[in-house]
Amino acid sequence: MESSVSVSRCKLHRDTQECAKAEFVPGYNLGGEGFDIVTMERKGAYVIDMETWNLGNGTCRLYSNSIANGEKQKVPATVIDWRIYPKCDLHVSSLLYDSVETLVNDSTSSVSNNWKLGLKLPVDPSLSVSLGVGFGGSHSKETKFAIEKSKKDRYTFFSHSVDCRFYGYRLENKPPLSRAFQSAVNSNPSYHELIDTYGTHIITKVSLGGKKINHFCQDLRGINERTNSNRSKKLLGSRGFC
Repeated sequence: MESSVSVSRCKLHRDTQECAKAEFVPGYNLGGEGFDIVTMERKGAYVIDMETWNLGNGTCRLYSNSIANGEKQKVPATVIDWRIYPKCDLHVSSLLYDSVETLVNDSTSSVSNNWKLGLKLPVDPSLSVSLGVGFGGSHSKETKFAIEKSKKDRYTFFSHSVDCRFYGYRLENKPPLSRAFQSAVNSNPSYHELIDTYGTHIITKVSLGGKKINHFCQDLRGINERTNSNRSKKLLGSRGFC
């Protein structure tokens, strides 16, 4: 079930001192960060400037955060559509994967844009799995876990997940670049040096909350395919999230 959305009223403030004193909204600096689609990891290096709040002449956007007792909090100048999800629906889901490829493909399902375009990244031949033209998640921890198991024998893979979100926002279409990234580009680095530091993509839309995913596998040795399918479904239905 989708959580209801509360769009907090934004007030354009002209008091420079109040703007400077106000805290940033929670998770303000999760956006603008570099992201590696191959390893599915945040890089910790910022492509977008997420520290500048001044809109010009000392003005800023302040929001009343109802989750923080109505405290007025500011957002970076590049952040738009900041909102609150006042009701947290804890949704538990369970998935059954019959191959390594389906597990890998699902690991990139949280990436909402067409991330495959323009990437020409080599796949490790030892992975022995067809990942399409994008190779998303091909070197993630989940993929390495699944492939290591599949090399030894036949396995079916399971996933239990639970997620809850409290805030959300997105960045404007043409956000300002961070000084560090501009400096890095101006130094004319190699392509691989740049993506090693800043990743392949930029986080431009954020849902802030929590998500926990547990992966585990079932050894299929000695079990025929039909029996395995029925057993897997029963196993998946009988195990609770932990």
